[in-house]
Amino acid sequence: MENEVFLYAYDWRQPLNQQGAALKDYIDDLLTNKPAGTQVRLIGHSLGGLVIRSYLDNNPNSHKTKAAMTVGTPHQGTVLAYPIWEKGEVWTEDWIMKIALTQLTNHCRYIIRPINISESRFSRLRIKTPKEIIQLIAPVVRSLLPTFDFLRSEGVIKKSANLVYQNDWLPFHPFPPNLYDTNFYTLSGDNVSTLRYLDVIEPSQEEKNAGDWLDGRPINNSFVKEGDGTILQLSSSVAGVKNETIPGDHGEIISGEEGIKKILQFLDLEKVKPAEVVPLPEVTSARALIVSIDKEAKLELTDPKAKTVISQENIIVSYNPVIGDFRLRITPQVTTQAYLHLIQMNKGQEAKSKTTLVNLRKDRPVNFLFSYSPSGQPILQQIPGR
Repeated sequence: MENEVFLYAYDWRQPLNQQGAALKDYIDDLLTNKPAGTQVRLIGHSLGGLVIRSYLDNNPNSHKTKAAMTVGTPHQGTVLAYPIWEKGEVWTEDWIMKIALTQLTNHCRYIIRPINISESRFSRLRIKTPKEIIQLIAPVVRSLLPTFDFLRSEGVIKKSANLVYQNDWLPFHPFPPNLYDTNFYTLSGDNVSTLRYLDVIEPSQEEKNAGDWLDGRPINNSFVKEGDGTILQLSSSVAGVKNETIPGDHGEIISGEEGIKKILQFLDLEKVKPAEVVPLPEVTSARALIVSIDKEAKLELTDPKAKTVISQENIIVSYNPVIGDFRLRITPQVTTQAYLHLIQMNKGQEAKSKTTLVNLRKDRPVNFLFSYSPSGQPILQQIPGR
């Protein structure tokens, strides 16, 4: 198994204990036919580092880890989890996470009731708020709330231990002593403006009634340079283990040249020459167009330059989309009504979304046309299809 590399994809929405158990199953299965005593080296970026911690914490005497490295991991949480959990607002400039959370809240907004109606008939819809959706669908966000003090009211720091909403995992899973016996490393980003404090005021009565900002509505932000733009160094490093810091933001420290060199050193592969760094559209793009549907169907999106992309798991994400007319072809796998979602995202701006209820018949393609521009709002026009 030496020099074999495996990529483990986890369901980031689920509670950390569940994610750690799933990682155990994956590792045990991976080592089934390997010699007894075979161990692995684990590298986790961001939340992935907490998944590793959960696995090690849950299996203190039976884990099969030779060494572990966390990169930009919120070992003490992140301030950016606060607006997501308390109001459903996504402040992060981590493009991948922003797209994921925006898509999640938009895709799950419509809850059908009662649940026993036929697929072809829809009763009244109740639109859930982004906060309700996050708390229902992605409970792991609460496990990312800071365990350090980060709120200030009239200049006075509010103790995190006294807040209405508190981290539900980290305080009950302190960095266990047995992990010091494992070769445990952390890598943190530096010299990127990172949110440190939020100045808050009492929420309005309307906000209180809605359950929003129960620990205070932010009115001002304070930043420091000791972080990667998403995670503060005080959170991504761990006292008593091998901590290193490199310049770079949350994405660069895992995908940039210096970050890759650090990872190769951790893997005892210093002599391996890193491949040329290829810019990732998920990181470098300034705009994104997201198309998704909530029923099983094949989506084909053709841009103004006649480039066609086919959906994976009922979703297409186009980075830096070409301005002009797009053609969307939907091939349903079932006869039903479905919600089709179009989301336009520009970095530094609020996302624009359009949701349309469409009638689908199994294996009969439906074609739409819409124009895309960063400042516009897409309007779907159904066109005859073959």
